[in-house]
Amino acid sequence: MGDLSETWLSDDPLPQLDDHEAFRRVHLVDHVLSVLGRLRHQSASSTIGLVGAWGSGKTTVLDELARRLSDREQTRQFFGEEWSVAHFNPWLYSDPASLHAAFFAELKNAIPKERRWKEPRQALTTFGRKLTPLIATGQVFGYNGVSAYGGLLDQIEPSTTARQKTTAEAMRKLGRPVLMIIDDLDRLSAGELLHVFKLVRMVGRLPNVYYLLSYDERSLIDLLSKTDLVADAQGRRGLDYLEKMIQVRLDMPLLRDYEVDRVVSRALNDIVKRHQIGLEPAELSRLVNRFDGVMSSRLRTPRAAKRVFGQLDAFLSSVGREVDFGDFVVLTWLRTIEPGVYGMLQTYKSEVLGHGGDPLRNLRRPKRTNEDARKQWEERLAATHVTEEHVDDILYLLASLFPHLEEIYEGDAAKVGKDRNPPPVRAGRIAHPDYFDRYFQFGVPDDDIADATIRLAVDDLRKNQTGPALIALERAFAAQPELVLRKLSQFSEDDGLDHRSVASWLSDRYGGTDPSDFLDRRIESLIAEILTLAPPDDAVGFVASQLGTDEGLYLGASVRHRLAEVQIGPSVRIDAAHALAEALTPVILAALQSRFEQLREAVDTPLDASLTLNYLLWMWRQLDRVGVRDYLATARETGRWTLLDELAWFVSGGGSDEEVYISRFSDFGDAVDVLDIDQAYVELRDEIAVAPTVESLHNMLATPDNRRLFVLASLRRSQERRQTMQSEKERA
Repeated sequence: MGDLSETWLSDDPLPQLDDHEAFRRVHLVDHVLSVLGRLRHQSASSTIGLVGAWGSGKTTVLDELARRLSDREQTRQFFGEEWSVAHFNPWLYSDPASLHAAFFAELKNAIPKERRWKEPRQALTTFGRKLTPLIATGQVFGYNGVSAYGGLLDQIEPSTTARQKTTAEAMRKLGRPVLMIIDDLDRLSAGELLHVFKLVRMVGRLPNVYYLLSYDERSLIDLLSKTDLVADAQGRRGLDYLEKMIQVRLDMPLLRDYEVDRVVSRALNDIVKRHQIGLEPAELSRLVNRFDGVMSSRLRTPRAAKRVFGQLDAFLSSVGREVDFGDFVVLTWLRTIEPGVYGMLQTYKSEVLGHGGDPLRNLRRPKRTNEDARKQWEERLAATHVTEEHVDDILYLLASLFPHLEEIYEGDAAKVGKDRNPPPVRAGRIAHPDYFDRYFQFGVPDDDIADATIRLAVDDLRKNQTGPALIALERAFAAQPELVLRKLSQFSEDDGLDHRSVASWLSDRYGGTDPSDFLDRRIESLIAEILTLAPPDDAVGFVASQLGTDEGLYLGASVRHRLAEVQIGPSVRIDAAHALAEALTPVILAALQSRFEQLREAVDTPLDASLTLNYLLWMWRQLDRVGVRDYLATARETGRWTLLDELAWFVSGGGSDEEVYISRFSDFGDAVDVLDIDQAYVELRDEIAVAPTVESLHNMLATPDNRRLFVLASLRRSQERRQTMQSEKERA
């Protein structure tokens, strides 16, 4: 972006203007030169005011003006004569005496040193020395009381009238104009400002001396209102005073809409290119809407634009592709323009993300409407010093960052969150819980894992190598497995992802976690999601490769089950999941049948089967009830297993893999469609008659004997209920 991009982080003026510079200040310099030319023909001395808000580019214009006037050839062509330029910045001097001395020194030094201009140089020196005793006396009296200081200044003019006339005559002979540029008036104290004005009024009467005063008008009026000279809370008298001082005022224009748009567009393009940010059309459109809707209206001065894009350029490298670029731009704007809001967002993290808090407490709280919530947010923004005129704009920006706040921004009478189901937040955005902290930490926190690391680790898996990224991924999984699973899910649709290698890595971590964490269930779901996106042959091949162990068979069967249950998402994704489940069904069935054939030959009772095989029996029954029924019938007919043991095999239990117990929720209901319960009443009638009560078995370990007793007790209770119902029916 030319000169601007090299000075984003600097508050210095642009070093040089040209026809292509970002803020188009060249025409302002041309206008000032034109005004000087007209003043030169109409008045021997005059004072011009360059008026503009802080950051509007006044100093840049002044520097370019001085550069143009220093070009003797161009100045002679434009004005017909040469100009001299004096620069005076009163803010650099800490006391009246040094300020006074510097004023006259700068003016004298602007006059050429050739012999023919010796007289005006000496006259200025003598005139300045004439005032020095009064100024020095003022320093002795003190520099704090504005009223006393103003009285001292009033003594200057009567005591120097004669010397002023002599100096005026000498300056008239000068034959060339001097422009004294005075900048940073709005940084002075009230007393210092009055002193400068007094000097300008006195010396301003000298021929060939012109002044260009640069200031922010509102700041000067505030200063003047604090003096006895123009004390006025409303500022009208201060404005009148400035009008007496300034013969011609030139107002720095605010950047127009198209100029702001040009600056924003060039800045964003430069930053995107510099940091190699890829922007999708939808992302760019959303960002442009936020600029057009709010942000551009607060970038009406070059300084404001430089501050925002300077901050963006400086800190983007620390997060790079780890956050959403559009959201980072908006948050940078808030941090620069409304820093109080930026800090507040961290305080209300849970609220803006729409989660957290005590659910029971939330239920007991009085329900709020969106209108109530909006008023609360307006109060919060006011407390962070957002002015009333900007509150709605800031709420709009916050709603664009956090979907949870969209309905609150609308502020209708509906209750907060009522009948609202916003779409999932895309990974990388500030409203995503895994990414929120990155925007405020200017990088990836230590307890997080960078997206770049995930990409490299996935590439390591594809290459079948163990690099630093894969090691970092494994460490992160050990510390925060759910975070890693969410991250891998985000990358599941990447074109470069080798789905089978990622699924294999996940399968290696399957079964080694605490069942109470339900982590295995999440791994199953993620593998199912990844395989849906893989080529069908690769997906089937991966599942087939897992079926050699009971744990792998359980994983494969669980993945098939989850694929078959998919009902939410794009129809293409749902159809693909169901098609893969159908393709896996015969593979899983064949493996189940083979494994249970091995079990029937290996054990004398199914109650010796592992808990994993118990789960697999349930899955087999879900897929092929007839096959399970025939399998159990054959086991009884060949004398391998008994009907009681087969019934006990279906007894459900609670606890963990190491310690399963019978609970009050236990039953063997899954057996009713694969075993003949009526036959059990006949075969087991003697054992049923002496069976204990079901309640006496609750909370007992699910040993084979206790499971058998539970079946007998359940059959006894069921039989007794049947008899009771039959008796009641007969009496009726």
